[in-house]
Amino acid sequence: MSNKEHFNLKRKIFHLIGLIIPVIFFFDIPMLFNLNIFKNDTRSFLFYILIFLTLFMLFIEFMRFQFSSWQKIFLKITAPLLKKDETDKVHGSLPFIASSALIVGFLPKEIAVLSFLFLLAGDPAAAYAGSRFGTIRFKNGKSIQGTAAAAIVCFVSGLIFLLFLSMNNNLNKEAYNLYLIKQGIINYKAFIVILTGAISAALLELISRRGFLDDNLIVPIGSGLFMTLLTAFLYNKSFSQIFYSIFDLLIPF
Repeated sequence: MSNKEHFNLKRKIFHLIGLIIPVIFFFDIPMLFNLNIFKNDTRSFLFYILIFLTLFMLFIEFMRFQFSSWQKIFLKITAPLLKKDETDKVHGSLPFIASSALIVGFLPKEIAVLSFLFLLAGDPAAAYAGSRFGTIRFKNGKSIQGTAAAAIVCFVSGLIFLLFLSMNNNLNKEAYNLYLIKQGIINYKAFIVILTGAISAALLELISRRGFLDDNLIVPIGSGLFMTLLTAFLYNKSFSQIFYSIFDLLIPF
């Protein structure tokens, strides 16, 4: 962000469209059609769709940087949603779709949803708090207030999601006992997982910048990996037990 940590409301509202991905994934919407092509139709279909969209966006980016006519059309459509430096650089939707493919493809369902929440809720919280209240700033222009707001919002959104899981035991869960409360007892392991995820998401947002450290890429993937590895450690599970199999992901029955 710039030193002013500009808050683009239209851009943040547009980013909420990204919630469609975790909603489809968590509620197994493609499974309603009983296709039975992959071991998990929802995960595999979303993965392939997101990979296709990633390649399509790469094509659009290549064309607009090679041909001025494509660039003019692209900017005419998307200008209100872009950051200033995205007019001549890759825009944030590309790393978001790419990271979504990896999260949906390999992380446990609940942790994948938490990763989406941390990006989609934490990023606008950091931008808003930084633009309104940011007084103590780092060299990259971001503020302590923005980072703190991101951590708090991520943690609260994680708590709300795990409470939802706790009240809906009939949901098809994949992570190990990642509920917050069961029979009146607080699950402190789950509490530690989302606290770690929220802090890591806020710190990753703090160090993010254009390129390979884009927040749309490193925040969901980084926080998701932290939470997945911590879950494996706390519940004494191997990586093969908690990461989804690439064979099951890619190969139909």
